[in-house]
Amino acid sequence: MINVKLAYGVEKIGRKLLEDCPQNDCVIYRNVFDRYNEMIEDLKRMETAGCGESSILAVERTILSDMMKLNEMYFNNYAIQSYKKSVKS
Repeated sequence: MINVKLAYGVEKIGRKLLEDCPQNDCVIYRNVFDRYNEMIEDLKRMETAGCGESSILAVERTILSDMMKLNEMYFNNYAIQSYKKSVKS
């Protein structure tokens, strides 16, 4: 399995959005974060079940893509920036 871990802030905002998400671009972040977590669980199951390397690589690519999207939004998306400020207050 690839050794991937979201940065603390990226994961923290994702978990908060799973609980309470405004109806703006934060929904996209929440959905990508949710899919990332599902894909990590799928990858663990696939490796335990002995699935083929090409299937595992496809899931790993999706995980890495989701990580890049989350990082991009965490640092550059206006709605996420506003949300981060609002939860600090």
